[in-house]
Amino acid sequence: MKYTKAIIILIIVIVYSSLMSACAAVHSDELKTTLAEDLEIHATLYEYTDDDETEIAAQMQTEDSDVGIEFTQGETLTVNADAEEGLAGVVYLSNLEILNLAQDYEGEVDRTIEGGNYYITYTDKDDNETTATIPSFSVPEITNMENGDVLSGDEFDVEWEDAEITGTLSLRVSYSGSGYSGIKTRSIDNTGSYSFDCDTCRGSGTVNLMHLRSINYMEGFAEASISMYNVSRRYVSFTTGQASLVQADALEEVLSVDELVQQCQTECREGDEDIIIVDDVTYDCCM
Repeated sequence: MKYTKAIIILIIVIVYSSLMSACAAVHSDELKTTLAEDLEIHATLYEYTDDDETEIAAQMQTEDSDVGIEFTQGETLTVNADAEEGLAGVVYLSNLEILNLAQDYEGEVDRTIEGGNYYITYTDKDDNETTATIPSFSVPEITNMENGDVLSGDEFDVEWEDAEITGTLSLRVSYSGSGYSGIKTRSIDNTGSYSFDCDTCRGSGTVNLMHLRSINYMEGFAEASISMYNVSRRYVSFTTGQASLVQADALEEVLSVDELVQQCQTECREGDEDIIIVDDVTYDCCM
């Protein structure tokens, strides 16, 4: 099941949102030093239980101003992982040229073995290597959905296995079809079930149960901000009450953008998000 161009762009924005403390970037040759001990490492990892590869984005930032660094002196960020035999091959993270979000570097690496680690290595202009070791964790599996399920109505239940976890849980629902698309994220308690209100969801999408562990210190670097997400994902489609308001080729005839945005407005708690995208423009529905 594939996303439309709009939802792909939106997902990229969300995946790397934790790296966006800087809106600008500086060339590394403008800095007095690019040593790891003088810089911050920021990284986000998404490990899906149904995928053999893990998505990784990383960025080096200046310690005093949190400005992202664009490598212009041969610096690199690479990643590998524990594998059944030794280490998975080294993957060079490349600049995210689609959106150029403050010099993020991204790539995919083979998923680590159970209880294994990921290793992000920063190599400075003088070939000094400093490695961040990030353990993988786990996430309970969604038990009441299968790929291809059709979710009807304005609300649906998500259930997951009873499992002890350390960290935070959230549910992220993405959807995409004709007219508009979006992403809803809700912070949840580990109670084994959650009733998700999704009256604007329609078309194809995913339901993601996400376990986050945050790492705020990494030896060898001045500071660290690393988010490790383990995700149980289901590919689904939505038919909701609000979906009937949107027709295939006539969004502007059925519901104006202003009306759509007004209708999607909702109260959001800390950690929640509610975003729609229309004609490649993103709108925040959180009040």
